[in-house]
Amino acid sequence: MESHSGSQQAASGLLGKLQEVVQLHGASTITCYLSTNDEPPTRAFIDWALQNGIRVLLPVAREDGLMDWAPYDQGDEAVDASGMPMPTTGVLG
Repeated sequence: MESHSGSQQAASGLLGKLQEVVQLHGASTITCYLSTNDEPPTRAFIDWALQNGIRVLLPVAREDGLMDWAPYDQGDEAVDASGMPMPTTGVLG
């Protein structure tokens, strides 16, 4: 089991690598997911992207079983019936 400081170090390393990739490619839009407590943390990366004027799109499961994308702004989220975080903005279609 990883220690708390070890998991913080891993999260910091993940954030740094994601920032590096976005900056290297000059991305103006990224796709990501809202992490849960048992997944690699993405929220700091999403917050960083939004603060730097980068558009963030999140995956959304449609009723027909296919995936769609929804733009995200901080706080535009709810929890679905299975306990997964999801954006509350409309999907792009």
